[in-house]
Amino acid sequence: MKLKSGFFTLTIIVFMCMSVVFSDRIRLDFRTSLERCLFIVVPSLYIFMILSCMLVSSGACRLFGIPFRKFSENVLHIPSELFGIFVISLVGGYPTGAKLLCSMAENNQISYEDADKLSRICFCSGPAFICGVVGNALYGNVKIGIIVFMCILLGNILSAIVTAPFRNIRKSQICKTDLKICFNAEILTSSVYSSAKSVIDICGITLAFSAFTLMISLTGITDKITGVISAITGLNHEVSLSVILSVFEISNIATLPTSDYSLLPIICGLLSFGGICVLLQVSAISGGKLKIFPFLAVRFFSSLSSSLFCLITMKFFPQWFIVNAVAFKAFSSAGGSYVPSVALLAMTYILLSSCKTEKITQS
Repeated sequence: MKLKSGFFTLTIIVFMCMSVVFSDRIRLDFRTSLERCLFIVVPSLYIFMILSCMLVSSGACRLFGIPFRKFSENVLHIPSELFGIFVISLVGGYPTGAKLLCSMAENNQISYEDADKLSRICFCSGPAFICGVVGNALYGNVKIGIIVFMCILLGNILSAIVTAPFRNIRKSQICKTDLKICFNAEILTSSVYSSAKSVIDICGITLAFSAFTLMISLTGITDKITGVISAITGLNHEVSLSVILSVFEISNIATLPTSDYSLLPIICGLLSFGGICVLLQVSAISGGKLKIFPFLAVRFFSSLSSSLFCLITMKFFPQWFIVNAVAFKAFSSAGGSYVPSVALLAMTYILLSSCKTEKITQS
């Protein structure tokens, strides 16, 4: 135990020294990551997370499972009342499913064990992120982003079906109550407050992880891994490096070469897996109750399945990938301002924190 603690302490000291020595490199990388958070993460995740929380808090998401009761309970082994969580997670962005499940577990609507089992399949990159980065930034065609999203969606659904016998979700407290739909101001404010806090936490983890990734790269470890990947796959050094960085933090997928359709199966696999940074976000949202190895096993299977679906689609429907030769610009933040995103999160957090403080004072 002392050896482990000493190694951990030494590692932190080394990173602290590197953050001083390579401050200029870290500053530039930090700025790039901040721009991705403000131009990609916040716009694609924030509003959808608010609406998702409202659907769950109001009870409206339970309506989703009514038409699909047999499929949900007999095929997926998920109570139909929880099928809405699964549907929302497939379109809401990576941490949305974990956040909703964690909130339900905290309210004793489901057990933490069942929340952990469901979190392995309630995990998917949102269509806004995929169409923005893959469709527009990499290929200049939203249609490509939609195709990639559908391949990832099929991979996740297949994972849910294959892992169904190991799930056996128990009837939860929410399943025992009568179906009541309720919308009010408290649900709105609590959903906005909770979502704003989660988005800020997600961006904070992303920024911190980008700095750690850069420092690891400066040690030469990333270059060695890149060389091995290039030798095995035949990919050039630039592509291999982007793939490795995307495994660490998924927004680095924007650094892949543009208009290279041979990379689409790899892109599908990377997006389906989500990256180590997203895994840490999900683990943090779940309060450390996430079982890592079962989660990784399901994500690896989903990643392979999504890549396979993409290969099949490219082989049998090549006309879907034929686009007119048009000039387009890769992702760049130079044409916009990050002030609106910062102001939006800051004002939301300050306003609702004030409301919460006032409420506590009055009580």
